Amino acid sequence: FPAESEFGRLGMTTVGTVFANVQNKHSAPGICTHSGQALLHLYRATGDAAYLDLLYAIAGAIPQFVSREDRPIRSQDGRAMPSGWINERVNTSDWDNNLGGIFYGSTWCEIALLLTYAELPGLYVDLETQRYWTMEPIDVQFTDQGVRITNRSAFKARIKVLMEGALERRQPLELDGFCGKRIELDAGQTSTLPC
Repeated sequence: FPAESEFGRLGMTTVGTVFANVQNKHSAPGICTHSGQALLHLYRATGDAAYLDLLYAIAGAIPQFVSREDRPIRSQDGRAMPSGWINERVNTSDWDNNLGGIFYGSTWCEIALLLTYAELPGLYVDLETQRYWTMEPIDVQFTDQGVRITNRSAFKARIKVLMEGALERRQPLELDGFCGKRIELDAGQTSTLPC
């Protein structure tokens, strides 16, 4: 984004944002009122990592578009959106004369973020391939003791972790879509989960 635009000023990126159609001329943070959980199910059924690559790119992009008290996002007319609001526009062109900017408004993207947090593991680990996918600001390392997770954010992290291999992927997920572990890490804290 141009440095003088709101998204440029905040260092935001478009990776993981979603184009609904070419007519919209902008992408959006998240899948419209959906978590993307279907992509997790497709991975579990096929083992094709492209599904999780796409899912976690989308899931990981949404939080950067949340206006927060410590980092407000301002609309084109200069108003700071209230904490928790997410605008649906990720303007990647000048179609509405607002490249890298937003209008003032709360949108469906907030629901997409809530569903993403509720329905997806924040960290998914494939134990056979030793690959992982995350939407959290964490560092992950495989060790002899298990999976070491470090919270590199300035905030406390509450992470849902799903670790499984091919045998576990054959079993259906719980109705809420999650049947893994939950961990809490303070800013900078490290924890190791046994595999």
